[in-house]
Amino acid sequence: EWLDKVRIQQQTTHPQKEAAAKFTVRLRAAVAIAKTLTQFHQSRVVYNALTLENIVLTPFEGDYLATFIDLSDAVICNDEQTFDERKGVDLTNLGIVLNQLFQKADG
Repeated sequence: EWLDKVRIQQQTTHPQKEAAAKFTVRLRAAVAIAKTLTQFHQSRVVYNALTLENIVLTPFEGDYLATFIDLSDAVICNDEQTFDERKGVDLTNLGIVLNQLFQKADG
């Protein structure tokens, strides 16, 4: 899993602290993913393929940058109604991605 490769800054043997550190990593990843999707939508681009497999996280200044790969399904929407309808697909997929991200934290 890609997120397991993200290095936790402070290694500890205390299970609660380790769980909190893993949760923090996932939370920072979630924020980075949401920010990137927001940037797409501000440019009126609908990604249409948001999955964990299409996200690359890069450490940057103590946080993460999320890059979406495989832009083959992305669409630039000029019409407001079309944009709003298609944006809903991205938001639904974001919910699925975040659910998967935090379910993995429990497992």
